[in-house]
Amino acid sequence: MKLSTAMKLAVIGGIFLTAPAFAQTSFYLKVDVPFAFHVGAQSLPAGEYTMKANLGSELLLIANTASSNTAFVLAPQNGGTISGPAEAQITFRVYGTTRYLDGVWTPGMNARAVSVSPAERDFAAGQAPQTLALVVKGWRH
Repeated sequence: MKLSTAMKLAVIGGIFLTAPAFAQTSFYLKVDVPFAFHVGAQSLPAGEYTMKANLGSELLLIANTASSNTAFVLAPQNGGTISGPAEAQITFRVYGTTRYLDGVWTPGMNARAVSVSPAERDFAAGQAPQTLALVVKGWRH
């Protein structure tokens, strides 16, 4: 089946016009985390962090603004919008004094939840975590 030149241009144009939509930031936030925490098996120090995720991607980028400490984690969208928090927040699962990133929540958007990693499962060894939330002041869609 032969495609007309106009049809070929429309298909190619559609690909190039829709590709940027997938690269758009779903959210970008900056938060001061006053304690060290873990993302999977990686330890991150206290400090100011940027966190961002793109539409169409399950990756969450976590970067310390003062150092080169960066982590990527799979954080799929939760599938529904949040009806809970009125402000953006990040949550942690807490075992004693050890904290693991639990998720990122922004009002009116899908939540990004971080699964329990094998390293966290080994560390927790049957302990039930408490949840700690930090409110995020600077964030945008």
